[in-house]
Amino acid sequence: MKLRSIYYQKDEACEAHIFFGLLAYRIVNTIRTQLMKKGIRHDWTEQIRIMAIQKAVTTSALNKLGEIVRVRTCTIPEKTARTL
Repeated sequence: MKLRSIYYQKDEACEAHIFFGLLAYRIVNTIRTQLMKKGIRHDWTEQIRIMAIQKAVTTSALNKLGEIVRVRTCTIPEKTARTL
């Protein structure tokens, strides 16, 4: 296989990089297609900016047994993010 970059020592690493690149492209393309069906035609940078407003929050506490308990919740999305 002649696709291997000089940064990869093995073909498997190069193949994994190509696989995840193609997978990421397919995911982004699917999201954009679904949004276009809803009439939302923002470019990808604008979509990321809108969705970056929503955050995941992790709260940690100790219970009576001395174990750490973590609760992960998401913030309530703003109106613009809910339309996406």
